[in-house]
Amino acid sequence: MLVPAIALFATLSLSEAREIADRRNGGLQAAKAAVGASRAAIEAAGQLQNPTLAATYGPDDPRITAALDIKLPVLGQRGAAIGSAEAAARITEADVQVQQNRLHAAVRRTYFAFWAAGAQVEVSSNAAKIAAELARLSEERYRTGGAPRLEVEQSALAMRRAEQEREDRAAEARAAHTELDATLGTQVDAVDAPPPADVPPEPDLLARARKHPEVQSLQAHEAAALARADEERIAIRPLPTVSLIAERVTSGTPPYWGLRTGVAFDVPLLSWNRGRVHEQEENARTAAVMAQAAMQRLTGQILAARARWAAASARARFYRGEFIPSATRVLEMAREGYRIGRTSLVAVLQAQSDLGAARSRAIDAELETQRALADLEEAVGADL
Repeated sequence: MLVPAIALFATLSLSEAREIADRRNGGLQAAKAAVGASRAAIEAAGQLQNPTLAATYGPDDPRITAALDIKLPVLGQRGAAIGSAEAAARITEADVQVQQNRLHAAVRRTYFAFWAAGAQVEVSSNAAKIAAELARLSEERYRTGGAPRLEVEQSALAMRRAEQEREDRAAEARAAHTELDATLGTQVDAVDAPPPADVPPEPDLLARARKHPEVQSLQAHEAAALARADEERIAIRPLPTVSLIAERVTSGTPPYWGLRTGVAFDVPLLSWNRGRVHEQEENARTAAVMAQAAMQRLTGQILAARARWAAASARARFYRGEFIPSATRVLEMAREGYRIGRTSLVAVLQAQSDLGAARSRAIDAELETQRALADLEEAVGADL
């Protein structure tokens, strides 16, 4: 388990959990560090090359020469390099948003998985208490001759099963707790219950998905490839190298210093960089097609996730409504009837099982609602 720098003993809200994950999650911090490196690459692309200084000495005239060569990217080379680096930086910035979107969805899943596991522990603990009370009641009735030995054994078996269920749920809660701590990078003591969620209609969700970080990242890849293609086109332009040469002539009377100037540049006779330009253009087309494919995939995910959310929300409302209170009343009636000898033990055990199953399914429905919301957030590219 992670050793936390900050221990959180109060109930942690979902928004607070996401803020902590933004600060402490290693994957997101690595993506943010890449942005700094890409910004430094822009500065490097704008830097000019150092001049070249050369000196010679010999017995012939000119005996001493000194030459200074300066390369001057005055025909668009420097601007193209900067533009290409800026386009690459936008890719890393979009990748940060992609990582953050996935992280926020993961936080929602682990956050409410921890809540659901704790709620299931409470349900199983209540069931174990009811089973223990029923076992005690069966034992009392057996001693007074009001129940056969079979009912004592049945109630004891139900109690042991309820205790084992409680232990299983507690183990699941510990695992969910560890997973949430690992996702946030700190220890969490308690979380809020799921609030009622109101999801926008499908057209609004699809409109928001057009600005999905993954789509923006692919669009940035397309722009970067086009910028590199422009850089390759401009690379064939002559890069002037201006030379200043000082010469010491000793054959004259008196000896004197002379100064020469010159310009040199590459001549694009053998290569026009067509292959590299076409390569980057194809990369741009590939990124554009991938963006369209991503949007198509996200559309399907949004429709499916919203349908799952609607179905899970309906189940949660069903159990939160009259079903659980009705199942509670049935159990109370069955227990009271068994106490006075008018209801069989089987009816009590069935009522107890029905109530426990209803409470557990209500929690599962709430958890499935939150999982569908996490899928929606991941497909839309924004928190809901």
